Amino acid sequence: MLLKICLKPKRLARAFSTGTTTSRWSSELTQSLKTFEIEEGVDEKPETNRNYLRVYSHSFSSSCIRSRLMLYHYDVEFQSVKVSADKRASWYPVTPEFISPLPILEETDGTLLHNSEVVIEYAIAQGKDMGPEDNQMSRYVLKSKISRFETGLPSIVAALNGISDPDFMGLGLDPIPVTEEQVKTSQKSLIRKLNKIEDALSKNSKGNMYFFDKENLTVADARISPYLVSIYSALEDGHPNLVGLNLESFKSIKQYVDYLRTHEKYGGAFDIHIE
Repeated sequence: MLLKICLKPKRLARAFSTGTTTSRWSSELTQSLKTFEIEEGVDEKPETNRNYLRVYSHSFSSSCIRSRLMLYHYDVEFQSVKVSADKRASWYPVTPEFISPLPILEETDGTLLHNSEVVIEYAIAQGKDMGPEDNQMSRYVLKSKISRFETGLPSIVAALNGISDPDFMGLGLDPIPVTEEQVKTSQKSLIRKLNKIEDALSKNSKGNMYFFDKENLTVADARISPYLVSIYSALEDGHPNLVGLNLESFKSIKQYVDYLRTHEKYGGAFDIHIE
């Protein structure tokens, strides 16, 4: 059983789709805001949505969750399309083998953009509800503050999945296995990391809802919440390498995770539900 999380791509690519229309999906579907799925093994590209932005992603990638979360936050209308985490389609933007092209944002003219940071900046630029945390310096400060919680989490999660290199997660590549000792070390590292996050959230005066006692979701939450939600989902599913870790030991984190997963506006970012 894998922890339901993958890692963010670190490079940017830009490509132009052919806009080829296929008979697999109706125009009524492809030109709407309805969510649909490209099943694994299907290499065809859906017709470009000429009415709305479209985001190709999968449910449990931290990069994909982060992108969807910020699009929801800034009230950007987009069509969500669920794709396989393990199989690259021939029309994806070209990236090195060890770098995932997901998430992919498709503009209404067929332009394809990838990299979660680019999608987030696009969301901010298109946002209808710009607040005090939306200027570049504020976002930079928040990202810097959250780095002490985020740093190391990708490698910890990869090791708990039995993979020594986090860049191999969710890419359909042959992983390099880790030793039992590495798994035990990662378990201890995860507990230390969760203790730091728990301590930070427990000091909030606004119900432990957002990082750094903010009244609204910020880029800090977008960076760290995908990991926390994925870890807690794995705990609830009984992930073998998390046996013995008590959900109730981190009450503030649990409250934070439960709040986001059930949030009317943001809850949909943490999974993709086909309509």
